[in-house]
Amino acid sequence: GFLSGSIVTVDPEEGARLGRPWTRRYIYNQQQCGRCKGPVRTWRMAGRTVYCCERCQPLALPLASPSQQHLDSPLPPPQQPQTPRQAAAAATAATAAMTPQQQQQEEQQRQQQLLQQLSPSRRAALAAARPPRLFPSRCAPDDAEDVEEAMEAAGGSGGTAAAAAALQKLTVPQLRARLASLHADTRGNRQQLIARLQQVQAAGRQQVGAAAAAQE
Repeated sequence: GFLSGSIVTVDPEEGARLGRPWTRRYIYNQQQCGRCKGPVRTWRMAGRTVYCCERCQPLALPLASPSQQHLDSPLPPPQQPQTPRQAAAAATAATAAMTPQQQQQEEQQRQQQLLQQLSPSRRAALAAARPPRLFPSRCAPDDAEDVEEAMEAAGGSGGTAAAAAALQKLTVPQLRARLASLHADTRGNRQQLIARLQQVQAAGRQQVGAAAAAQE
């Protein structure tokens, strides 16, 4: 991070294997985990946003003291602790043969079993988790190539989820530059610029589709 001027938490070797956009960070300012491709969740803690992959960073229950054991339901026997990489590998292997629906059901059952063993205050804190709200980070900016690749992979359209996520990471100057290249209005705040860019791109796709239909 000191040499690159940006926060880097992924080993270069693993980053090359995971590919973009996970060459620098596994889950920070991402919608999917770079390792297991599971959903990323966020919490607010002391005025900061905390990111977590619930597959690679599963909920670990604290061991209750003898004086507290009668207040909580019995805890499962302690297991050998796993490193994040081991936990990710185990989670990936366990779900590899499952359909997406089976994976979702399995995850819901696991979460319910864990939640039953938590105190009401901790359950309330976990219930406040939300999907990440992507933004153009100053301390850990995405590579421009990553954003451009996401837009190209989505066909350059602002209507797909991947392209919409990529737009959220663009800065105001970048958004205005894109609008200017499309001869569109560049005034407004960031969210207005994103909405206008999506509208302009949608209109362009409709024109292309109409032209193709006319040629047929």
